[in-house]
Amino acid sequence: MSSQHNERFLDLFDRMEAMGMRDAPIKRFNMSLPQIGLLGAIARQPGSHAQALASELGVTAPTVSVGLRRLEEEGWVRREADPQDGRAMCHFLTEKAHAAVRAVKQHRRQKVAAFLNVLKEAEQDQLLTLLEKAFRQIENKSAS
Repeated sequence: MSSQHNERFLDLFDRMEAMGMRDAPIKRFNMSLPQIGLLGAIARQPGSHAQALASELGVTAPTVSVGLRRLEEEGWVRREADPQDGRAMCHFLTEKAHAAVRAVKQHRRQKVAAFLNVLKEAEQDQLLTLLEKAFRQIENKSAS
């Protein structure tokens, strides 16, 4: 990929962020993007330990622990002792957090629909196919 293509691609990501792809629900719930990411990880893996969440998010366990503590204090996350290992804690979303995660997903769906709806169906298929191909290649290289 030429440097011109790199710059065009980065510019497109900047423009997507400027469209508010991730921001609106975050402001509504007064949360940071990492906090929303942590809630999303718990939603995908209810009952996870901090170490598993850290691994999924690509951050350190202490970073996740601090985030979990803050989210718990604010009523977004609850923790329970692991029934198989009483020393470990399992993390779950509260109903308030489930509502926030649903709102974020709905917001993202609306933004993606607005983004894709300006393209014809064949163009949408082509765009998605090319993005899937690029992601597969990157994922395969990462797994090696």
